[in-house]
Amino acid sequence: MARFSTPRPGVGRRRWAAPALALLLTIVGLAPATAGPADGSTAEGPAAAPSPGPGSPGDPVGQVPRPGAPEPVDPVEPVATVEPAEPTEPAEPVQSAEPNDPVQPAEPTAPPAEPVPPARLAAEEVRYLTSPWAPVIYRATPAASAPISYADWAAAGFPAPESALVGIVRLPWSASVYGVLSFAFDRTLPGTEAVHLSGAQWGGLAPADRAQLRLTAHVTGSRYVSWETAPGELSVIPPDGVEHRLTFAEWRAAGTPPASVRPGGFVTTPWSGTIWQVGSLGQGTSGTALTRARWDALANPTPQQRVTVPGASYFAWESNPAQRYVRLPDGVEHRFSLAEWNRAGNPGQSIRAGGFLRVPWSSSIWFFPNLASAQGGRALTGADWASYDSPEPRTVGNVPGGRFTQLWGESAVVHSALGRESHVPAWGWAAAGPQSLDVVCPVFVYGTLRPGEPAWGRLSGVATSAPETRIAGSSLYVQPGRAFPYLVPGGAGVTGNLVHVRSGACGSTIPQLDAYEKFVTGAPIHGQAYYRDVATIDGVRAFVYVAGPAKAAALRGGAGVLIPSGDWKRR
Repeated sequence: MARFSTPRPGVGRRRWAAPALALLLTIVGLAPATAGPADGSTAEGPAAAPSPGPGSPGDPVGQVPRPGAPEPVDPVEPVATVEPAEPTEPAEPVQSAEPNDPVQPAEPTAPPAEPVPPARLAAEEVRYLTSPWAPVIYRATPAASAPISYADWAAAGFPAPESALVGIVRLPWSASVYGVLSFAFDRTLPGTEAVHLSGAQWGGLAPADRAQLRLTAHVTGSRYVSWETAPGELSVIPPDGVEHRLTFAEWRAAGTPPASVRPGGFVTTPWSGTIWQVGSLGQGTSGTALTRARWDALANPTPQQRVTVPGASYFAWESNPAQRYVRLPDGVEHRFSLAEWNRAGNPGQSIRAGGFLRVPWSSSIWFFPNLASAQGGRALTGADWASYDSPEPRTVGNVPGGRFTQLWGESAVVHSALGRESHVPAWGWAAAGPQSLDVVCPVFVYGTLRPGEPAWGRLSGVATSAPETRIAGSSLYVQPGRAFPYLVPGGAGVTGNLVHVRSGACGSTIPQLDAYEKFVTGAPIHGQAYYRDVATIDGVRAFVYVAGPAKAAALRGGAGVLIPSGDWKRR
């Protein structure tokens, strides 16, 4: 096909007039021997050789020219038809006529523009897209898509944008709803952006859009991650920021996306329930203890078991420097085995003042913040000792504040320290080394010998203290007509005073009290009104005068009156 270009003004019309007129005259048989320039040129172009006249072998009289014949007529050889030759400057082709139809000269018009290559046509296709939730307009072509400015939109004539929304999705484990947008020219391509919809945004959608809601295994813009401490556990962080730990099936349904490994992670120890989040697994890093809510928000990652965590300190007690400990940031202390200490990297340790002591004949363990002083020391219960992770105490002959005593008239030696008493066997006394021994005779009084009562004068001169206390498992009776009480075994308890007698005064004090209570040493106790017994009161072994068995039975049988309060002063 011939190519056409736009004619110059005033030239095309004249160039088309002569050939058209010659053609018309030829058809009706009135054409002269020469019909003008055979190549369609005008005075503005070069002249061509004359075409054959009527009666020659190539005379075209009575024939209809073939439409669309572009080649010019050879001026030497006769031709079957007379057709206008392709003009020097292309113009509109002449419309051929059907036989016997009158042929009208074609009105010359502006020729069509030069055909655009298909690739160029595709590049000029454009769509305008916008998000339902953001005042941004994208200009999309098959080649690219990008947001445009208001001026660009105005220059394009403010074309109405299409919605970029291509889907409404939700992940199976989440209530969050996402609008999936695509700003690509090809509307069949997957979405390129997902918007986490608020309640208002969801409610603002058309019912038809809300009906599109479907479950999906992957949301555009999601990140897939794992932690350095557990690289095999993958999590997804969708655009709503709520992390979810993936099962293998969920990861496969999402298309097995690659995951990035985040540095650090989560660590714990076998002896602490606390989980720490750490930014790095190297030495000298710090960690943060997680609350249960924070651990849940991080999709419950499995912590790595370690013998230590960032922020831990290492120490040994003064009482046993060879025994190493780690103190975790949550306050839990653990005694290292040698293997654990080596796994921790043989960290340096400090010596903590104080420690744990015991005596060889007793299972009691004492803790002292200062091994040279009883101040702040205490006897440990089993739970207390376990809370220190059962440290091995140092064995000593005596502990700070410890005292060896012998009750007056007895051969047994008792060791007492901070509320704990133990009988010292002969080998224990020898193992203790040179120790001072105090002979003591504390007495629990509950009637006329109490401070303020008539017989208090028998003790007031030798007593160093007489705190009021109570002895359990006993009752107080008084016999009608008598002005003194009896302590009878069994009952809710009796109130009295624990009188501590001055050291060195026991040899005279106790015999005087025996005589006052009419107790005969060495005689059978069954028939005596009182006998001297030994009881532990407030951790102290003390003498107490108790009604003899026969007397106690008589009092309980009706010969005596019970004092309900158990307090002689409040009878």
